[in-house]
Amino acid sequence: MAPTSRNILFLVALLHVTGIDATVDGSRVFVKAGDTVTLSCGDVKSTVNRCGGTTWLFSRGNTSTQALFEKNQYHKDASSKCNRLNVLSNCSLVIKTVAVGDDGFYFCRWFNTSGTQEGGVWTELSVVSNWWWLYILVAVVVVAAVALCCIVVFVVMKWKRTKGNKTQTNVDDSDPEDGVAYASISFTQKNSANAQALRKHKDDDATYSVVQLSTS
Repeated sequence: MAPTSRNILFLVALLHVTGIDATVDGSRVFVKAGDTVTLSCGDVKSTVNRCGGTTWLFSRGNTSTQALFEKNQYHKDASSKCNRLNVLSNCSLVIKTVAVGDDGFYFCRWFNTSGTQEGGVWTELSVVSNWWWLYILVAVVVVAAVALCCIVVFVVMKWKRTKGNKTQTNVDDSDPEDGVAYASISFTQKNSANAQALRKHKDDDATYSVVQLSTS
């Protein structure tokens, strides 16, 4: 991760002073106060003999660069923290019981036997004195994830229910002419005299029939 914007110009100047290639990506390390952190020296060349050609430098804020380790020994300027420093066989720097004052830029440079610098890396160390904000962030992320899952489940269930109701409505739809019955009535006319007499007392005979239409 790149350093903060306010430190970019300062970092560029330090890279120029230390001779480290500015195009090389560095790293940013977060550590809790009181813990132990290991800072990598990168791909140290095989020509470096037991880190004898390795130099560790430190700079905090706008302060001048301070030497921590060079010529295979801890620098006298780092006496206040040398008891907490340890350089491993791969030239990585170990800082024990990290304090707030340890945050800043750490530069590792390595030289060949002729004294020519072959490369280097930088690391920005950020010391966090309290991790409560991390717990809050994790809790917020978990709650947001659970809420999102619930919303997705609700939307899917509602969509399925709406689709089911729509399908059932389409099945129940019927033609407007379905179930319509037509009735036909036919009258039988009686011409006999008896029928004429009976007409006064009785209605004409009628035949009723019901026709049910069905649709294909």
